[in-house]
Amino acid sequence: MSKLIELGEVIQICKEKRSGSGDCVDSPQQGYLPLIDVSFLKTGRIKKWTNGHNCHHCSGGDILISAVGTIGVIGRGIEGFIGGSVAKISSSHLGNDYLFWLLKSQEENLKKPRNEAMIPQIDWKFLKEQKIPLPSLDDQQKIVAPLVLLDAEGGAQSLT
Repeated sequence: MSKLIELGEVIQICKEKRSGSGDCVDSPQQGYLPLIDVSFLKTGRIKKWTNGHNCHHCSGGDILISAVGTIGVIGRGIEGFIGGSVAKISSSHLGNDYLFWLLKSQEENLKKPRNEAMIPQIDWKFLKEQKIPLPSLDDQQKIVAPLVLLDAEGGAQSLT
């Protein structure tokens, strides 16, 4: 059996210190990539493109979480830039699929505001304090293999 650790011990969170979305346009243009915002996480549709000024780059498969406003939505990135209301979560100790499904399993808890702010913000302390099992990378792949297969067939999202 694998030991339990706090999630914050094994993840890195990449978020904007200020709301950045660069110069945005409403349709694709040369030198512009999709702006990955909360709307994209919820619908998968791109509404804006940006030159990426003041934004963090996002690659296909990166794990993203909405951090401001509509909080706690977990999704995967595409090639583009993340906006100020989205954060990227990564880990060298957790496989991407394992981390994604761990976070997905906590999505409803992460959506609950834990402060009295006018605009809800993700509670990073709560996220980092989550106790998780830390199996080997090989075992992580075995654990999530059925979910990855189901997700490829379009059915895994209904499990969360």
